Amino acid sequence: MEQLPTPYEEEEPSRNPFTGYDPHLEPPSFDDPYDSHIREGVMSAEAERRLIDDTTAAVIAFSYHGGVDSAFLQLARTGELDPERLTAEIAAANAEDIDYEGAMDALAAYCADRASRGAIAAIPDWADRASQELTRRHAVWDAAEVERHRDWLISDGLSAAEAEGRDIDHLTAREIARRLRPSGMGPLAELAGSGAIEAHGVVAELDDMVNADSGYDQEILALGSYVNSRQEAGETADIPGWNELGEDHTHRRRGVHAAGSSADAAAVRTPEAPTAELDTFSWADAATWHVDDEQTSDLDEAAAYAARLRALFELASQADAELSNRAETNKIWVGRCPYGNDRPGGMVMLRTPYGDVRIFETDSSERLAEEWEQLEREHAAYESATAGATGRGSGSARLDPEIWVGGLADYNAGRLHGAWMDATLSAEDLTDAARFMLRGSHQLGAEEAAVFDYSDFGELGLADDLGEHPSFATISKLASGLREHGEAYAAYVAVVGLHNLNDLDTFRDAYEGAYDTAEAWAEAHVAAMDDSNFQQHVPDWLAEHVHIDYEGLADDLSSTYETVARPGGGIYVFRTDV
Repeated sequence: MEQLPTPYEEEEPSRNPFTGYDPHLEPPSFDDPYDSHIREGVMSAEAERRLIDDTTAAVIAFSYHGGVDSAFLQLARTGELDPERLTAEIAAANAEDIDYEGAMDALAAYCADRASRGAIAAIPDWADRASQELTRRHAVWDAAEVERHRDWLISDGLSAAEAEGRDIDHLTAREIARRLRPSGMGPLAELAGSGAIEAHGVVAELDDMVNADSGYDQEILALGSYVNSRQEAGETADIPGWNELGEDHTHRRRGVHAAGSSADAAAVRTPEAPTAELDTFSWADAATWHVDDEQTSDLDEAAAYAARLRALFELASQADAELSNRAETNKIWVGRCPYGNDRPGGMVMLRTPYGDVRIFETDSSERLAEEWEQLEREHAAYESATAGATGRGSGSARLDPEIWVGGLADYNAGRLHGAWMDATLSAEDLTDAARFMLRGSHQLGAEEAAVFDYSDFGELGLADDLGEHPSFATISKLASGLREHGEAYAAYVAVVGLHNLNDLDTFRDAYEGAYDTAEAWAEAHVAAMDDSNFQQHVPDWLAEHVHIDYEGLADDLSSTYETVARPGGGIYVFRTDV
């Protein structure tokens, strides 16, 4: 006779599914503590733009497992991934529409990330670590529940005292004292523990808290009034039953709310939980950079989801295989996988230098081709821009301008992500190279690049003038001019400015040359004139007394010429009438 699984009869399931677990027990329903772990784990990951952690993955897998042979249960108990079976089980769970708080999408993204790193084997001490983390989380939640209950007691007590024109009661005073002095010694701690009052000491401690701007001014004032009233009445001793206060109050609160008292409800200040911005895409935000908004498919939901996961795991395996054979693994890896089997569209996977996995998916083959074409163009530009770029300068008289382009979102988050790039490339190529760089950012969805450093842009302060946010058109124009003409081009920028880049096209006509002094330039200017040999018409007896004032001539010429000091000495000279 076939042995049926033992039904799950425990009225309140164990908080820890990994300790003393019987594999014949059915998975727990969602009116138990596991839903808190799932909700907390998934929403925290979404808010922090990351994948779920190991413990959340284990709880999700345990909560959805279908029996002893389930791939979910294998993952929950050992941490081992079976990509093919997980694909099918995740697809089936989504088809049955039993997904809870985005758990399946989050688990799929988690599994894809591990598969992409080749981390599919069982993990030593997996269950023990999960058990310890669950115990830690519950300790945190229990402490938070105590604080939430204290919030209500204090709020309710303050409201009641204000409405009735009296001091707060013993219960409210106790909870305020414990909030202000949760541990330690002293008059306030003594009040919190036993109800005994040493008025002078308590008031002194409260005054210190007011001066320190503790944020509890209303509570401090109420407790100070309570202490003074008891001091004046001579009631300063311990209060019997002090630590048992509150049970009747809690029951009364529940009764009033059950009866629908709007006055009591209005008096209670219930902190509102922050509303998370839920991802509208089909995948967890940490694993998706874009999903085509117009996806359509004739396949049923289970088949469609299974096709997506097959593509995901295939790309993950491909990434792992290729990266394991690379000498350098600190670059961005991108792969494409059409869905196949007469289904249009497909998936593109990008793996950042930091191991993050991001997905583009679409049910349109045309959109897939467009995205891949754009990625290829950006990648080609990035490879061209970064090839040989080091930021160390040319080390010769010839300038080789480079820029370090980084993600602004990374910088604002306290990280650096970027690369040195050849600044002489076209504005279009620099833009594409920057976009590809941003795809590998620590920050999902990073869109803005900035120039954080310059190399070989001359010694005339041109880099300072450009700052962090010049256009790539400006960068390309200046860098190309510096490479061709050297420092003199930077000097001409000082003459004409950066307001109109077309003005820089007049450099060839405007540049007169570099000279040691203004007098040397004036002398060369005269020598270049057709009638410069005027002294041949001067009589010999007068010639030795005739000289040209080259310094004065240089001053006279300054109305149509401009000079710029040359690094290391000398000047550059430019015409201003071109």
